[in-house]
Amino acid sequence: MTVSTPLFTSLGMFIIDDNQYPIEWDREDDLNVIGGGGSYAIVGARIIAGFSRAPQICGIIDKGYDFPLSVEQELQSWKCGLVYRTDETRRTTRGVNVYDKQETRGFYYKTDKKRIEPEDVVDDQRLCRSKSYHLLCSVERCRNFIDDIGQVNREAVYIYEPIPDVCIPENIELLKELVLGLIDVFSPNLKEACLLAGIEEISLDMNNDINESITALESLASTFTSHMTKEGSGVVIRCGAHGCYVSSSNWKGMLPAYHDAQDTQAVVDVTGGGNAYCGGFVVGLLMSGYDWKIAGICGNLASGCVIEQLGMPLVDAGVGNNNGDVWNKIHVLKRFQNYVTKHAINNAQLSWMYPEEEQ
Repeated sequence: MTVSTPLFTSLGMFIIDDNQYPIEWDREDDLNVIGGGGSYAIVGARIIAGFSRAPQICGIIDKGYDFPLSVEQELQSWKCGLVYRTDETRRTTRGVNVYDKQETRGFYYKTDKKRIEPEDVVDDQRLCRSKSYHLLCSVERCRNFIDDIGQVNREAVYIYEPIPDVCIPENIELLKELVLGLIDVFSPNLKEACLLAGIEEISLDMNNDINESITALESLASTFTSHMTKEGSGVVIRCGAHGCYVSSSNWKGMLPAYHDAQDTQAVVDVTGGGNAYCGGFVVGLLMSGYDWKIAGICGNLASGCVIEQLGMPLVDAGVGNNNGDVWNKIHVLKRFQNYVTKHAINNAQLSWMYPEEEQ
């Protein structure tokens, strides 16, 4: 049987989370929630890739002796090309999200971490051929991954999502020196980008001062794009409820979030929204033939889907054209049409999402 080349592989660590809530919320804690930035990136990529390409969406799932059946069943419902590694001598990597009365989230690990290393990818006959990789790590580890993977896969596309600890002014030179010239997409959130650039966080007012806001965002993006020498590369700054700012030679501009600041009732938990954005963005970029505007919309769709509930969005294992492409009870193509209609975006489509017989 021919095994398809992966379209997307996240190198983020798999985590199982517990969520602890304050007494005032009168809400039971949630246990065994799929977590980790890599997991959210995988589901974001899967949403945009569509059911027929689900096996090409990959990542490594490290299972300990305590791996819950419910978690395995949820992962399997995505139909992705996940690589499972079982170690009966250890617990699965687990973390705890602790919420306070102001809904601020803290996090800590309650078991030892099991990170993915470059050799885990290079030594895997399938993952080493992936068309794209999602890197969620320090600057140094990002460079190590690129150097090692580059020995066996010179055509790979890389999206680098810096972890929060990286995003301090002292690391900007390291970022320029080691990574920016080798990646295709750099995607910090707005706060992280401003911290790296050593400036105060930009206050966005897209209603009254949209031109001023976009000018400030482009200036911020140029801090990074001026050092990105790989052909066709660019920056995507994730701006939460304001959407995203895309800066590339292909297209520049602001794209509204799927759920904007006024659409608060639809937003349940923003955890993982940025990670899902990155997965959706890269798949959209590859499938659209490097249309950065379409990719930005795809990222927003994936993120919007994830933040509609606690944990991962639910896929409908239906039949026919809806099979595997209905998430939280809404078809991906319906979400896309609603978005482009609402924001008057013309000549935009997700051609790869249609069944072959309709193309």
